[in-house]
Amino acid sequence: ESTLAAATDIAFRKKQDKLDDEVRWSVNIVTLLRAIVGQLSGEDSEFCWDDAPYVQSEALLHLHFSRDIVDAAVKQEDVKRALGNLDIDPQDYRYLSDILDPGNRGEISALELVHGLKKLRGEPRRSDIVTVDLMVRSIQEKVTDMMHWLAEDIENKPEPNLPETNKSAETIF
Repeated sequence: ESTLAAATDIAFRKKQDKLDDEVRWSVNIVTLLRAIVGQLSGEDSEFCWDDAPYVQSEALLHLHFSRDIVDAAVKQEDVKRALGNLDIDPQDYRYLSDILDPGNRGEISALELVHGLKKLRGEPRRSDIVTVDLMVRSIQEKVTDMMHWLAEDIENKPEPNLPETNKSAETIF
């Protein structure tokens, strides 16, 4: 049993070390961003990979990509390889633009892309499920409160005063 526990612990540490490797993260994120920026048509003229890193970072912060651009980039082999190197589940590749655009706006900022990919890395944990469950419950409570406030507002609102008409049905026809 102790051998199995030690082997499990070693495997966990290896996975965690891989997730904590900043060089691995940086190299693969740059690969992804290059591929996505390369998909932009005409808009990428403002972005230059030869600029100083601080200029690149500032420019990337203002870039937004359509979901179609992200979808096209994800089909490239080097992007698939980069996503794999980041321990993102291959089953998520196909839905990546949907996952990274939860507001359904049709576009993803570079910052949203980076934050979203960080959260997708590695295997799902029970804490991920519990976090989502708690968020959904919180949203449900807020919606319920809003429904109660709306119902109270409707109940307390006075009836509108409509002008009286003395027209009978006969005068209308």
